[in-house]
Amino acid sequence: MQWSKYNIVFELNNDKVGIFNSFKNSFITLSKETYQEVKKPKGEQIQIDKLPEDLLNSLIENKNIVESDNEVINILKFKSYQDRFMDFLMNIILL
Repeated sequence: MQWSKYNIVFELNNDKVGIFNSFKNSFITLSKETYQEVKKPKGEQIQIDKLPEDLLNSLIENKNIVESDNEVINILKFKSYQDRFMDFLMNIILL
């Protein structure tokens, strides 16, 4: 798993960090120590076995960490296809 490219990180106060994920439109706060454990350089894998289970689930649910950036692209493609072929948008004209 790796850090999402859609995360925007900012410092809240001396011991807290705020992370906004622009893809999921979600916000999460972490301590600086926890953030340092989670944040890895681009492309480097996060050691998920070292993270507490509740934190890991929260980061995955909010899309702060993802399998790959392709996962997000696939979700966007799926939503686009789904919107194109919604039942209420499809009309058949019989002549």
